Amino acid sequence: MPREELRNRLKLKAAPFLRVMTTLSEQDVLSADGALAWLPSHSVKLSDDQQSRVDAYLELLRSDPFSPPTDSPLDPELLAGIEAAGTVVRAGDVVFHREAFTEMCDRVKTHSESGGEISISEVRELFGSSRKYVLAFLEELDRRGITIRRGDDRILR
Repeated sequence: MPREELRNRLKLKAAPFLRVMTTLSEQDVLSADGALAWLPSHSVKLSDDQQSRVDAYLELLRSDPFSPPTDSPLDPELLAGIEAAGTVVRAGDVVFHREAFTEMCDRVKTHSESGGEISISEVRELFGSSRKYVLAFLEELDRRGITIRRGDDRILR
């Protein structure tokens, strides 16, 4: 459930809610990550139709891993579920399969370690991708603290 919904149902203000969440998490009564909270025993179970749609979407992402489709034919709740499960990584409007995102991270790190900075055009060449996808990817690396933006270039932290 969304953390904010849980806070509203408990009728708590932000600061007490944060303390309650911390305590419940430390005692393994509740798990939380980002905007979601759940019972540790909770597991997602998809219907056959939902699983079929997820599988088709993941195959679509794998078909062009560095330039995945952005029209997101997957239901937003299913997309949120596979994102929470770590199967995909959302970078702005672009969704990458976790395997592609990890490969991209590794290749950028390797390139940056040997040359220091890496430019948008160098990343585009590394992956044969367009600026749209590369910018979304690099901004996600910045957000995660993997890189720091310096003008149009990135350097590893």
